[in-house]
Amino acid sequence: MKILVSGGAGFIGSNLCTKLKEKDFEVIIVDDLSTGSEGNLIEGCDFYNLDLSKEDSYKKLPKNIDVVFHLASQVSSEMSFINPINDMKRNSLTTLLMLDWSLKSSVKNFLYTSSMGVYGSNPEGPSKETSHLSPTSFYGINKRASEEFIKIYSNKGLEYTIFRLFNVYGPGQDMSNLNQGMVSIYLEYILRNKPILVKGSLDRIRDYVFIEDVTNALMLGLQEKAKNKIYNVCSGQKTSVKELIDSILLALGKPLDYPINILPDTPNDIYQIWGNCDKLIDEFNWSPKFKLDKGLSKFIEALKI
Repeated sequence: MKILVSGGAGFIGSNLCTKLKEKDFEVIIVDDLSTGSEGNLIEGCDFYNLDLSKEDSYKKLPKNIDVVFHLASQVSSEMSFINPINDMKRNSLTTLLMLDWSLKSSVKNFLYTSSMGVYGSNPEGPSKETSHLSPTSFYGINKRASEEFIKIYSNKGLEYTIFRLFNVYGPGQDMSNLNQGMVSIYLEYILRNKPILVKGSLDRIRDYVFIEDVTNALMLGLQEKAKNKIYNVCSGQKTSVKELIDSILLALGKPLDYPINILPDTPNDIYQIWGNCDKLIDEFNWSPKFKLDKGLSKFIEALKI
């Protein structure tokens, strides 16, 4: 099977490509390296350095692709407010162009990584795949638009699976990017021996899911019974920002009174959200294997500090 992974030089994409190669799939990586890294490219994968927000790039893609994993994206909610036009290009426009190319190229299956951002804040309880969608950021809006584009193309004959990812963390995450990824951001401040800068309340709730659990879930999209469905990929556990920071400090052997500076909220930040992953559990017997303490330990171990 010939599989194209857009965003395959990024954090999640490179981990997915590793797993695909372990299963002996033929893997083609497409990435413009704007946020991904050449160091993340997996040996044995063909690589195309292309900006998928530009129509001309699609003329250069290889033929006879069976499956597309579309991960290429601008992934920071905060950055979507700083440059909303770029977010639109890197998210909804790129998805639309990729869908059109996939349909015309007779791709058999289109697998898409959406986001918890499509839900917006949920004060009532865990978000299910059937929960109301009310995105509050340009990022979340563009992810929702991408999902709607996918449904339209499914009516034209393109089969799909949508995975709504929650807060993914783990080895391979870009530690230098202090605008995306709460776990890596707070961890990096501590490793630099600097006060932790927190944008917003310590009481905010998130759902942190380890990268290996995520890639295991994404691989399920290759199964027939996953077609034309939407799945949450999450831990199912709600964790406050304060609880996350305490867990990181404990994992590093640091005192719990480590200095924290509270800054103003990120614009339209989600205050509370965590997920329900019963659909993946019921249909595939998938379950998150890494609780937060175990995932943090494995992440820190991989950093070789």
